[in-house]
Amino acid sequence: MIAVSEGIHQELIFLLISVALGEGLIILYDIFRIFRQIIPHGVIWTAIEDVCYWVVCALLVFGMVFRTNDGLVRGFSIGGILLGMLFYNHFVSPFFVKYLSLFFRKIMVILKKGLKKIVQAVKIVLYRL
Repeated sequence: MIAVSEGIHQELIFLLISVALGEGLIILYDIFRIFRQIIPHGVIWTAIEDVCYWVVCALLVFGMVFRTNDGLVRGFSIGGILLGMLFYNHFVSPFFVKYLSLFFRKIMVILKKGLKKIVQAVKIVLYRL
């Protein structure tokens, strides 16, 4: 077995953490995408959500760089984040968003039907009183 120097091992770990963070950032954005498909809303709320997303992204990237590399921004860490984002966004995100949106829409339909029945039952009880 070939031994790898500790410095190269640490750089590899830092790169893998960067890739994982990139994937995590896109997963977070997918949650916003799903929310927007389930509950459509206007441009202003979308803009507010996007600003909140980017603030959270900046804090997460800063925290990762600060904790894992003593605050030193390295080009390959940004590349790793972008690689993770692109990989997830291209291969996983379309299915994740599509099927989770479909699942939550069905849940909303079931909840709406149940709520209608409850409201009807309450109206009947109130009417009879």
